[in-house]
Amino acid sequence: MSVHTVEQGECLLVIAHKYGFGSWRTVYDHAGNAELRKQRPNPNILAPGDKVYIPDKLEKEASVSTGALHRFQVSIERHMLRLVLKNNSGRPYAGKKYKLQVGDQTSEGVTDDTGLVEQEIAGGEQVGTLLMWPGSDADAPLTWKLKLGELDPVDEITGVQARLNNLGFPCGAVDGSHGPQTEAALKEFQGSCGLEQTGEVDDATRNKLRDMHEHGA
Repeated sequence: MSVHTVEQGECLLVIAHKYGFGSWRTVYDHAGNAELRKQRPNPNILAPGDKVYIPDKLEKEASVSTGALHRFQVSIERHMLRLVLKNNSGRPYAGKKYKLQVGDQTSEGVTDDTGLVEQEIAGGEQVGTLLMWPGSDADAPLTWKLKLGELDPVDEITGVQARLNNLGFPCGAVDGSHGPQTEAALKEFQGSCGLEQTGEVDDATRNKLRDMHEHGA
């Protein structure tokens, strides 16, 4: 068994893929990661510096006959990417054509009434590109560069900053510094949610950030 130190942009799915495991649960459910499960109940959201115990791989044996062709199927875990697209006024981009490019996979579709983009993607990928046409196909699309697994836990200031930026409350670089721009973004977010505009990250603000980012409400 070895220990992996989490780097920025890594989630359990990426880490399991790096070590050759077909499922992230093999790593996450290992007894050595009991404390990690308590600290990080969402395996998709880890913080740089977290320690992940990597179990030893078990060899599988199969009895086959000689002189024949045998096929073995290997399962590659996939996961769901969900994004909600809204304009600067908070109105969803409903019924808009989009194209998602992740690795060698390209998916196309149309957003639903809430502006939702929902696509299954292969595990192990950490970057992608999303294009969305707000008008006709002849118009230039809006483009977003995606960093998959880049989100830090909400109890980290970097996790707060990333969620504020994603929700349309710009606080600048995700640098872990609770400076004037982050404070102003927090106040704006708190005001929009009916919270006291302190510019600080209290439990109510942290919980609302988590709910808004994960569920849009």
